[in-house]
Amino acid sequence: MENYRKKIIFFISSMVLMSFFPVTNVARATTLAESLRGYILLQVEEKGEAWYVNMNDFRRYYLQNGQIAYVVLREFGLGITNDDLEKIPVGIKELDDQVDSDNDSLADRLEEALGTNPLSPDSDGDGYTDGVEVKNSYQPLGPGKQTIDLSLASRLKGQILLQVQSKGQAWYINPADSKRYYLKDGLAAYEIMRFLSLGITNKNLEQIPTGVLNFTIDTPTPAPVPVTESPQSNNEPTVNPAGAYQWVGPHQTTQAEAITKIDAYLDELINQNFSGVELSNKQSSWSGNVLSFSFTIKKLFISAQIKGQVVVTNNEVKLGLDFPEIITVFVTKEKVDAIVQEKVNELFQID
Repeated sequence: MENYRKKIIFFISSMVLMSFFPVTNVARATTLAESLRGYILLQVEEKGEAWYVNMNDFRRYYLQNGQIAYVVLREFGLGITNDDLEKIPVGIKELDDQVDSDNDSLADRLEEALGTNPLSPDSDGDGYTDGVEVKNSYQPLGPGKQTIDLSLASRLKGQILLQVQSKGQAWYINPADSKRYYLKDGLAAYEIMRFLSLGITNKNLEQIPTGVLNFTIDTPTPAPVPVTESPQSNNEPTVNPAGAYQWVGPHQTTQAEAITKIDAYLDELINQNFSGVELSNKQSSWSGNVLSFSFTIKKLFISAQIKGQVVVTNNEVKLGLDFPEIITVFVTKEKVDAIVQEKVNELFQID
């Protein structure tokens, strides 16, 4: 329920903020780009595509996924000394799926960057947790308050900062609060998109020129789906369903009965009316023991196509799903696993 509330607040806030940036003519395009420089923008009328408006050329650069976002944001990085970085207050986002081993409200990866102990809630033993001290601008590794320079933080709003005296750790200075957020990796970059981005309409986004990257980013090519002979199922072909997300579980019934139950359940699912959610472009078809399906789901201003396959063998159900990567920000693989397992257990009455 808490995650749902956060999503609603996020979308409402995005729409409210968009009203402050109206574009009525081409002459104001440069003004809009300048006012949004350093922001990460999210297309609320499309599939949640993310863009970063570069501080130097006022152009927008596409952040296709977490890993690409991490590389792109670092490419635009500005070097900073450790002393100057420590003058900028630390931003904290408490997320459900973050690892916080000592429960001090600081994620382990943030403690790694700050130098505090991720296994001790009070690294300096002064009676205050690391999270409380960082949130209130106190030193988590010693006595006294941090020396905060709000003027420096304000000047660096929207910048990506790289620690030149350390290991090149990257930080994003959020224009909205002038705090620094740690960009450890692609996952962290996507979390930045999720919580710190600003919603924008297609019309307004078109007023900001598109930038062209002068470097290439290598992305792995997915391996073909293997098809082999399974000696354990009476020579039945073992086919893995297409899709980046994979799940396998037993059905404890006959193959024919399993196919009948899955077919009926999917038909009921895609034709069901969900409050606040619109399903369209529904398609499904069987080819032997392989079900292929797809549909478009829309909630508020975000829409996404979900497609996948279900393969039913003599004793197993295999599910493969493809959906936009930004959805994985809202729903983790572990949560999808739990939902699928619950539905399969319910469908086949597995205790």
